[in-house]
Amino acid sequence: MIERRKTVVVNLNIEPKENSGNRFLYFSSYPRIIRMTAWKLRFSQNVRENSYKLTKELSYEEIQRAEETLIRIIQSEWSSDKREKYTQTIQFHEENKILKVRSRLILGQDPEDFVRPTVLPDHPIVRRFIDYAHKTLHHAGVQTTLPHLRERFWIPWGRRVVKEVFRKCVTCRRYTSKSVVPVLPAPLLVDRINRVYAFEVTGADLTGPICLKGGKKAWIGIFTFAIYLAIRLELVTYLSTEAFMQAMRRFFDRRGRSYIMYADNGTFWECQDFSALSTVKKLYLNVLFKRSNGISIPQLRHGMEVGGKE
Repeated sequence: MIERRKTVVVNLNIEPKENSGNRFLYFSSYPRIIRMTAWKLRFSQNVRENSYKLTKELSYEEIQRAEETLIRIIQSEWSSDKREKYTQTIQFHEENKILKVRSRLILGQDPEDFVRPTVLPDHPIVRRFIDYAHKTLHHAGVQTTLPHLRERFWIPWGRRVVKEVFRKCVTCRRYTSKSVVPVLPAPLLVDRINRVYAFEVTGADLTGPICLKGGKKAWIGIFTFAIYLAIRLELVTYLSTEAFMQAMRRFFDRRGRSYIMYADNGTFWECQDFSALSTVKKLYLNVLFKRSNGISIPQLRHGMEVGGKE
């Protein structure tokens, strides 16, 4: 006999812990984040029993208290592994549960925030603060904004973080972007400047596919006059050499035979050397087929438009 054992199945749903500091990103700017935090702190104080009810505008002390609360939240989300990287070269100390840096200017007569700056690790709220300082200084550069921030705060990898914030500034990118240097156009081919009849020099290509009403696919044969602005479209039902020859037959019957035809390295041209086919020689005698060597139909059309305006 085989002993039957009870099995207990346990399902665990682990949800990632959301950083509390990301909740403040709902507000667009750093001053709004500070003011909303101050209003929340006032509300939490007013709902307490036997407490003095504050109803006027926010005071300077409340704004400063809200900023200190945000700094504590940001520093609490700074991982200990990243903090240990700086313990060998930088001395940290806590003051009112706020992590600060003990600099070498302790014996000087500078302000306390400059001698012991507050640590601000990389955080989305810190980036909002950098963007606010950048706009307050009238979109100053890194050399001006970074020393202004270091008067009160110390940001690890501060220069890199400030540069990343500046790259997203639309105003700075607008005025610092370089204009596009125009490229001098190449001289036109000889076949494109000779005075000939319409469609004696033609560029041919296919575009598509397009869907027909019956669900079949089709392509559009484009025949472009290489000198003046003129174009002829023909419907090609199959992507084959024979189907393109039929479209070219209709084009020649309508517009006359071309003396020179340019085309790219399409499959219908490569098939058994299109210009050497006996049917082509029989139907289109005295037609010279040339490879475009990179001259596509849009480039031909652009050149024709310029030539037509001249």
